[in-house]
Amino acid sequence: YPGDETLTTKYLQTVRGVKAAGDKALAVKDFVQAGRIYRVLLGNYADFKPFAAKLTFNKNGLEAAVRNCRISLVEDQARQYLKAGNYAKALTAYPVAFKEYLGDPAIEAKYLQTVREVKAAGDGALTVKDFPRAGKVYALLLRSYPAFEGLKPSPPFGRPDLVEGLSICRDRLTQAGLEEYRKRKPARAIAIWEDILAFDPDN
Repeated sequence: YPGDETLTTKYLQTVRGVKAAGDKALAVKDFVQAGRIYRVLLGNYADFKPFAAKLTFNKNGLEAAVRNCRISLVEDQARQYLKAGNYAKALTAYPVAFKEYLGDPAIEAKYLQTVREVKAAGDGALTVKDFPRAGKVYALLLRSYPAFEGLKPSPPFGRPDLVEGLSICRDRLTQAGLEEYRKRKPARAIAIWEDILAFDPDN
């Protein structure tokens, strides 16, 4: 019934209500629900043509809202992983969205910030001579490097920096193990060398 004004009015009210539900979810940072609602609206946008002029949003706005929800969700997940010290999960939270919205400055900035924080955690561990932890962080960054080396601006470190950090950790732990071995404490020496294998399994 394309000419039924009553039906069109009710349809318009329903669409507005759905959009309001998405905005409400976004306001409380429920990015999963907000993104789901905006995607539904976007998928049905062609059907809104009879009253599109009366809507307070358009297709471009919905696309931007879906993108922002996606990016905010990834950032939220990454922050939780960082807080928990799960740096591998923090780094893997970004690559899919990064490729999906290639060139988006917002996600590049957030991704880069996460990379910097992970590197800072490794540097902090190295400073306090926690070589096993520092080695694991540097090894993780080195493995993940291909995923974020295309960021702009580039990360404030390169592969050589990570290789150097790993070398320091490896050398210090090797020496510490040898010292324990010379003290006739082979169990302690083995435990230290196992710390090396945790981040350098082919050593």
